[in-house]
Amino acid sequence: MSTKASTEFRKFLISAARRDLDAARAQPVWNDPSFVAAEDPKQQALALSAAECLGRLVLFGGAPTNGDFLPAHLVPVAMAALRDRIHWASEEAGRLGERWDMQPDFERRDELCMNAIQERTEIHAAYLGLLACIERIGEEAFAEELGELEAELEQYDIQLAHHKELLATVASSNLVRNLRDALAEEYRSATPWWLSEELEQLAEEVVDETEKLLADFRRNAPVGPAPPLLAFPTQLFQPIAAAAKSQPRQLYLVWESPDRRIQAICSVPWPGGPGPTLRIVFRSDNPEALETVRGAAVWLANVEGRIGPDNTAEFQTERIWESLNRGGRATLAVGSPQAFWPVEAEALEQAKAVLDEER
Repeated sequence: MSTKASTEFRKFLISAARRDLDAARAQPVWNDPSFVAAEDPKQQALALSAAECLGRLVLFGGAPTNGDFLPAHLVPVAMAALRDRIHWASEEAGRLGERWDMQPDFERRDELCMNAIQERTEIHAAYLGLLACIERIGEEAFAEELGELEAELEQYDIQLAHHKELLATVASSNLVRNLRDALAEEYRSATPWWLSEELEQLAEEVVDETEKLLADFRRNAPVGPAPPLLAFPTQLFQPIAAAAKSQPRQLYLVWESPDRRIQAICSVPWPGGPGPTLRIVFRSDNPEALETVRGAAVWLANVEGRIGPDNTAEFQTERIWESLNRGGRATLAVGSPQAFWPVEAEALEQAKAVLDEER
């Protein structure tokens, strides 16, 4: 269903496509095959851009005219360029989950997913543009090349579809909805899968499943009062502590997972405070429990790290102290969505006792 926003978006896409096609037609290689140099990156970019612009007119109802179609001598150039782009995009799609995990916040994760959807849409437009040109020339002339191109597109979709749940997180964004609503009628009735409403439905299913898992977790969690505090005193993380009255020792700061199966332990020399790096070790009597957090994102005082294969996470002490000085608290959170781990009561009492000696 078209909205005012999607209608304006369609007009923008079509006008931009026509403008770029006008610029392409003004190049000598458009009208004179003798200028063709198939390995020339500039000509490849020109031909691929023209194919994509033509495809945009097809995809978004721009009614292409005869002058909008690529001349026959540029079709092989555009096909070669599109295959290179599909190869690159397929590799990027294969790394989408890894790159999503590396992003520092959800805003950048959304941007990553929207870029992936936009990339797939642009490649689809270029394919439609080339297909329209090939149908005019005669499919038999490019049957083998077209078959290879479509096989690579299929592999690209397999790589991207592995991350449907990530793409679903932006399925209701303005960009995706406007792209979907701007489609020409024939493509709206058979929407490409990465723009379809099925992704929105998948997002709802993921939320429902998460809520069920949380309900099961709360139902099966050990009964008893949870420790009331989530944070250690901030003074313990000061990189350079003042001269202290207490005897030298190692303080062990301990957090417990909400189900109490895993401990996160950070050793801090006292007096003197931590060194340049803070290292947290995750321990459990249950190896399967550790498997659930290995590789997960972890936040100490709102500074993000990651639990490595050796069940440890490291943080720069300076960044932790900067966060605490801005009003942060010495909390530990693990996973996505974040789950805050309470501090172990005994470790908290020992830390307070050491600080009391300084007064």
